[in-house]
Amino acid sequence: KYIKKNGYTTITDLDLIEYQKNGKPLPEKPIMLTFDDGHLSYLEYVVPLLEKYDMKAIVSIVGSYTNDYTSHPDKAVSYAYLSWDDIKLLSQTSHTRIANHTYDMHKMVERSGCSKMKGEKSEHYKKIFSDDATKMRDLIYSYTQKNADCFTYPFGSFCKESEEEIKRL
Repeated sequence: KYIKKNGYTTITDLDLIEYQKNGKPLPEKPIMLTFDDGHLSYLEYVVPLLEKYDMKAIVSIVGSYTNDYTSHPDKAVSYAYLSWDDIKLLSQTSHTRIANHTYDMHKMVERSGCSKMKGEKSEHYKKIFSDDATKMRDLIYSYTQKNADCFTYPFGSFCKESEEEIKRL
């Protein structure tokens, strides 16, 4: 309500890319709504509001979570994640864009998100990161027939090599 009342217009990653690459104008007060991890609550609570207020958002999904909740359906909105069927449905609307949030690097165990571990060789890291990001990119495309043009770093953790690989991919 606040966003609409104050004259903001939601944009997506594609709008920002078109502005940056081709100079396509943005609305006067652009704002980007982003939601991390692919929680089922996005579908249950956010999508109805996006539709009501005619807004757009980006949901960044984690592939391993999506696979788990597709294989073992659980619709408990307080903790469940979107399934691939949910993501396919969302990708067909004008209100949601799907972003890559890694396949399985959304952890803080050995490494923090997409950061390089202490002492890890760059070539080793690049392969692990590239394989993960590519796997997720390809999964998103296989279920939605759309490219995930946006990558969201888990925990905001990244390194020089991850930035290089994202640009390359």
